[in-house]
Amino acid sequence: MQVFYRSWDISTSPFFEEPVLAPLVSNGRDAMPSIEYMMGLGSRELIENTYCAENTFEVQPLMLNSFERGIVDFLPSLNVCQKILQIGSHNMASSPHERFLFSDFTELDPSLCVYTLKLDEILWPKQTLYTRHPITGDVTAHTAPYPELPSFVLSASPWMAAARIWGTRMTDHPVSDIRWVLVGTIPPEWFDVAPTRPNITTADVQLAKSLPITCAAPSPSQRHKKQPQRYPSSDDEPRSPKQTRRAKKTQKQSMDPRSMAKAICPTSHAPRTRAERRRAASVH
Repeated sequence: MQVFYRSWDISTSPFFEEPVLAPLVSNGRDAMPSIEYMMGLGSRELIENTYCAENTFEVQPLMLNSFERGIVDFLPSLNVCQKILQIGSHNMASSPHERFLFSDFTELDPSLCVYTLKLDEILWPKQTLYTRHPITGDVTAHTAPYPELPSFVLSASPWMAAARIWGTRMTDHPVSDIRWVLVGTIPPEWFDVAPTRPNITTADVQLAKSLPITCAAPSPSQRHKKQPQRYPSSDDEPRSPKQTRRAKKTQKQSMDPRSMAKAICPTSHAPRTRAERRRAASVH
């Protein structure tokens, strides 16, 4: 029987500590509204609840920095990523009420998903890793290229695990296509949560036509030329073109510091010295 290790059963030290709780996708990421839209959530539902159960996992303190920098990730299985890509592509090409809610798909329940450890080929320093058996507690050392690393399970949603991986060196994996689907469309300013559809499966989801399932990564020169597609919105209405107004030209006048002070502050006209105050009093 295969044993699945927990997310906190791997470290860079053979001495394991109490795990710390961390979010898979942090609140500062610009793609957070797109992730919400892809998952069928409502506006700011994830932004205002970053530490929800679907977005948090436990990790060893020594591994936390590597996860936060994206050098280390838990990669969902190929089959799971393909299903997330299929549903997510449909949602990205649909209006808010035509999307599917990620939690309605029982086949993507966190308890059914298995992960492998993804290490950045360039940034990871290839140091020794240690795993702790979740039942016996035995510690095993693993050296690069880590041929015997175990499989892992996470309590978080595989949607969040897939959405956080932004590596560009996985062009042959659907997780790379998920990234381009996310960055290729601008969500509306506000959208409600998708309607619940119980007992739905990925077989019920039609493949999106406007967003291809296999996306070729644009070249650096094309990324700035191609404008991202906007999400279709149910309340989109044609707007009359705005009339441009020309700003009136003003002549720039130069003033000395004293004159400028008088123009800015009316109290600058008041007498400053004792002699000036006496002279002003005698006049009045």
